[in-house]
Amino acid sequence: MAGEESLEARGWKFSHHDFIQKRLTIPKPLTSELKENIVLTSQMGFRAFVEIIVQNGLNKSNFSVFCTSQTTYQSVLSAGLSIKGVAHNAELLANEILKNRMITSVTFIAGNRRRDELPQVLRQHGVAVHEVMAYRTDLTPITIAEAFEGIVFFSPSAIDSFLLLNRITRISCFCIGQTTARYAQQKGFESALVAENPTEEAMVSLLNHHFSKPSVHAQE
Repeated sequence: MAGEESLEARGWKFSHHDFIQKRLTIPKPLTSELKENIVLTSQMGFRAFVEIIVQNGLNKSNFSVFCTSQTTYQSVLSAGLSIKGVAHNAELLANEILKNRMITSVTFIAGNRRRDELPQVLRQHGVAVHEVMAYRTDLTPITIAEAFEGIVFFSPSAIDSFLLLNRITRISCFCIGQTTARYAQQKGFESALVAENPTEEAMVSLLNHHFSKPSVHAQE
């Protein structure tokens, strides 16, 4: 994580594990034409959309993007894509889309483990959601044998992967956003602390604030 070096210098110990792996699985050719309004809720979704534009020789100016904030937003902005709406999470993004009553359909660039909130909300309000499954998230669980005092999750999928081979214990749980935190509690964690912003820097700040003693074994 960004800023981790400063914590390590104070005696913190970190153990990193890739509980999930992601890869692009863009269909060739696309079975349906992309709608004008594109929905991106992850960095992988952004990468897939850019690849779709390149592979199919499309004009990026023909599309408007609704995206989640922070990393995905910055990537969309840097790519010169037209941004029509931004929100902190997928559910709020659906509400942002619904503010524009002229929108009747969107294309959702999604993965195999995408959550249901956004498409459900949009369809309930009469907006057609055309999904392009353009990337895949695979669980890569491992058993954690060493003791640790805190665990950090960056996605609900990472929680699923962790729980395949590990039990929930009375440890401090930290999550990158509200969606991941709610999911952690649904799966049995007593509490899940959320960073002020969905960034690695904010996560480091949260860890630093929470633990008063200098040595902690955090699991990511």
